[in-house]
Amino acid sequence: MPMKLASVEREYEKRERLKREDVRYLQEWLEKQPHIPEMLELEIILVLHACKYSVEVTKITIDNYYTMRAFSPEIFGGRDPVSAKNVLNNYYAAPLPKAAKDGSKVIFSKIRNTSADTYALEDYLKYMDMVIRIILYEEGTLEGIIVVYDATGFGLSHLAKVSLVVVKKFLIFLQEALPVELRQLHFFNCGVAMEKLFALMKPFIKKDLLDVIHLHSGAVATFLAKEDMPEEYGGSEESLAALHEKMSQKVLSNMDFIVMDEKKVSDESKRLQKSTRVNDLFGIEGSFKKLDID
Repeated sequence: MPMKLASVEREYEKRERLKREDVRYLQEWLEKQPHIPEMLELEIILVLHACKYSVEVTKITIDNYYTMRAFSPEIFGGRDPVSAKNVLNNYYAAPLPKAAKDGSKVIFSKIRNTSADTYALEDYLKYMDMVIRIILYEEGTLEGIIVVYDATGFGLSHLAKVSLVVVKKFLIFLQEALPVELRQLHFFNCGVAMEKLFALMKPFIKKDLLDVIHLHSGAVATFLAKEDMPEEYGGSEESLAALHEKMSQKVLSNMDFIVMDEKKVSDESKRLQKSTRVNDLFGIEGSFKKLDID
């Protein structure tokens, strides 16, 4: 079923700090940024809320968001029905029906096909981005998101296929451009491979993000009420497979939108002001010439 966009008017009603004059100001600012694609009012509201209603931080985040999508096609590009079906067959990812204790939306994920031959981190990240985008467009502003990853099945053979460039790019995206607040990121059932991956990631993670990342060697921690978990994790909700099936059908039925959304990236040839922090990170041709994340 094609998704129905969240009501803009409802957003103004439910968020006391959301001001129409701030949104209008950002719309006027965007008209003077020819390199940034046209944004829906809802999209502006989502970023403004994620940036805790700081207009100046929102401007930076919007610019970062579309620029990073342009420079990271391995994560944000190549979205079509055939490749989407392949990704859906290899990974589970779906929101849980009930929010966490702090009101955040919980997205539960794990490897579905544990063969290292089919594993690609960029495919998993691509699918997670699609899931988060659809949730935001349908539900509007969220208190935040919590991502829970069951590391069962992730071994050294999977780690060997991980591109450090993809890891770096996605970490920069999380810290500089994510249009929703990431409240917590939990990895559980972690083995040696996940610990080694985290060791590779750690030098590129700011303290603010480091504070929300948690690795658990055992089962998922008590930040979620047990009854709200998928049934195979001792909860009373549907299985992760069933939740994933619902989410995957939503993704596939909205592929036209997803493909169109993929094209919304910055056009650097139209940028009026050439020096931005993201350009410094990626370089003129989109390669890593500098990684100064502090």
